[in-house]
Amino acid sequence: TITITSTPTPTPSPTPTPEIQIEEHIEEPVEPSPIETGLDYILDGLKEERKKLYADFTDEELNLLFLVVEAEVTGGDIESKSHVASVIFNRLKAGWHDGDLTENLMAQRQFKVVTNGRYKKMEITEDTVIACELAYVHDTAQGALFFDSTNGKSWAARNLEFIFRDRVGHDFYK
Repeated sequence: TITITSTPTPTPSPTPTPEIQIEEHIEEPVEPSPIETGLDYILDGLKEERKKLYADFTDEELNLLFLVVEAEVTGGDIESKSHVASVIFNRLKAGWHDGDLTENLMAQRQFKVVTNGRYKKMEITEDTVIACELAYVHDTAQGALFFDSTNGKSWAARNLEFIFRDRVGHDFYK
């Protein structure tokens, strides 16, 4: 027979713990932009105009547009996405690449997310579609033809007029 006896394990003496000071960090809520505040009103008022986007471009073109905007402003708000889409539409209006949406999006060295293929890995969100619809009927980028996120270290920053910086850190230029 096997007999098991238990020996009491010694209770370890408590180790002194260093005093830890925990600072409570409270983030201030980000105020919604004027576009986001009145978005439902704006979108309802522009229902018919928004439909023109789908009449003016093919599904393939729109899918590419949505993917590029999604990749450029992943996780960003509708306003920031609409600024990027506005730049694309402003370029079309200015006649870049004969006003061809696909040519504008696929042009060399224009969109980093196209150059590195990141746009192909995106899932299009409803916010991105809404932002593109909004940008199609209302230029939220104040006529900008360029944007970047280089903090002033780009050709555009050195050669063009700075207009504004959006919430995700894109600078916009004319």
